[in-house]
Amino acid sequence: MLQLINPVQKNTVDSLFDSAITSFFRPEYRRSLNSYDRTFLPIDLSDDGENFVIKADLPGVDPTSVNIQLEKDYLKIEVTNELQNSEKSSHKQLLKERVASSLKRVVKLPESVDSENAKSSYTKGVLEVVLPKSQKSQVKVIPIT
Repeated sequence: MLQLINPVQKNTVDSLFDSAITSFFRPEYRRSLNSYDRTFLPIDLSDDGENFVIKADLPGVDPTSVNIQLEKDYLKIEVTNELQNSEKSSHKQLLKERVASSLKRVVKLPESVDSENAKSSYTKGVLEVVLPKSQKSQVKVIPIT
């Protein structure tokens, strides 16, 4: 039997405890000790001074299956990943990690953004969303008259 290699090594007792707690409170997330959460979309959020830049690795994902929504100070990214090779095979399956799944991430942005000038791109499996900071969110001094 093949065993998965975790990039983050955990103590076996900690892994068992984490798995038991997660399985008890959220049965839909029952998994083996050597698997990972396939519904969580990891991102990088950076601030270049004028923009917030969000990057997410989405290798092999069709860009048309990505939905990006901006509502007030929240950015929501949803991905529906359907495998192309879902047909039955005569081969014996030894390891199956590539599954059709949905990923979702909602991020609260630190400041208001200009939604009219927001841009996104998808290059070599990396989604990049650029959100210009709103001029309205800058501090304005109001003199007393």
